[in-house]
Amino acid sequence: MSGRAHIAHAVPGRLRIKVPAMRGDIGFFARAEQQLARMEGVRQASSNARTASILLEHSGVTVDAVRELAQREDLFTLTGDPVAVRRATTVWEVASSGVGSVDEVLKAVSSGMLDVRSVLFVGLLAMSVRQLNKGYLMGPAATLFWYALQLLNTPWKGRSG
Repeated sequence: MSGRAHIAHAVPGRLRIKVPAMRGDIGFFARAEQQLARMEGVRQASSNARTASILLEHSGVTVDAVRELAQREDLFTLTGDPVAVRRATTVWEVASSGVGSVDEVLKAVSSGMLDVRSVLFVGLLAMSVRQLNKGYLMGPAATLFWYALQLLNTPWKGRSG
């Protein structure tokens, strides 16, 4: 067995599985992608060894079916209760899960140096400096600067590794 896995994200038609112990193992993720793509109802399976992630685009695939195939093919042990997998139902949940995915990609591409929060901080700080240079001290410049500082003091609620 290659390791423990968990459901990182589930919305109708999409299921993201993380296998942290296999991060960086291109061969493992290629094999997992190939095996999971053969499941009935899976339209597409894609994986990313850098983020230890497998994405299934499907129509009606159950977590139990994924769990059974993964065990049968000796891919991973899918932990967690399938009933506990929540589906995103609000716009905020869908949007925040997208931010979590962007956050993962930024961290992977930058070797952990960048995440969504740091990019937002630098962007807001740059916009506040631009507004200051234009002479807008009390309006947007102060507001943007305040938002940049708030990012430093607010725990990030995005998804983590």
